Amino acid sequence: MRIRHTMAAAAGALLLVLTLPGSASAADGEFAYKYGSGSAGRMLDPETSNCTNIPEATEASPAYAPQNATNGIATFFAAADCEGDAYVQMDPGATLGDDVKGLSVHFR
Repeated sequence: MRIRHTMAAAAGALLLVLTLPGSASAADGEFAYKYGSGSAGRMLDPETSNCTNIPEATEASPAYAPQNATNGIATFFAAADCEGDAYVQMDPGATLGDDVKGLSVHFR
């Protein structure tokens, strides 16, 4: 009898774990930008709730002209690691000009 209760409890716990949503989520779509002398960069389905440093961007040559074609709100930061006061919030569908430069982005 005890084994049956133990097995039922274990099965219930497993079912609960399998039905809980995962903690990682993503903004659906593409976040595009330019870097260097006009090369195109992009992030597909970027992860939300995490800061992403733009891999091709450096302080001497930041990414620019961001386009948010995701379903999430993007915050484009001038500094790495999504730090500092210089940033632009981009709603889904927003496109900014070549004068907007940055090193990191955060989605929500």
